Amino acid sequence: MKKFALALMTVSATLFGFGVAANAAYPPADVTVTVSSQTPAPGSTITLTLVGCDDGDTANFSLAGQTATGTSTGGNASASISVPTTPGAYTGSASCSSGASASFAVTVTTPGGGLPATGSSGISSTLAISLLLLLVGAGLLGVSQIRRRQALTA
Repeated sequence: MKKFALALMTVSATLFGFGVAANAAYPPADVTVTVSSQTPAPGSTITLTLVGCDDGDTANFSLAGQTATGTSTGGNASASISVPTTPGAYTGSASCSSGASASFAVTVTTPGGGLPATGSSGISSTLAISLLLLLVGAGLLGVSQIRRRQALTA
């Protein structure tokens, strides 16, 4: 009986003691998104490429309420999507039908990269009127000084 127990323990140790844990890849392998322009102009179109999907997967892209789809060929899926017309920072998402997903960010900028224009670039009418009134006031001050000097000398 001792030999049977020893044999059973040896077989059990061999089967269960040296087992390797399963290495299932879930979620699926890492995927990345490349963006054709990180700083697009308002209302323009950018191309998104999802790298790392299985062949034949459908890729879904989403950015600020806009969606697009593409089919993976050779592990890459591409689609074009319109960016918002309002400048700012936006985060989008992309996912494969096999379950892998990634996010991306774009910053919508105005042409030239500066702040949006808020007025005219020339002299405004308010500034022109104020300069005119300043000149009139300086002229009246000059006339009053001349009159005062003439009154004192007479």
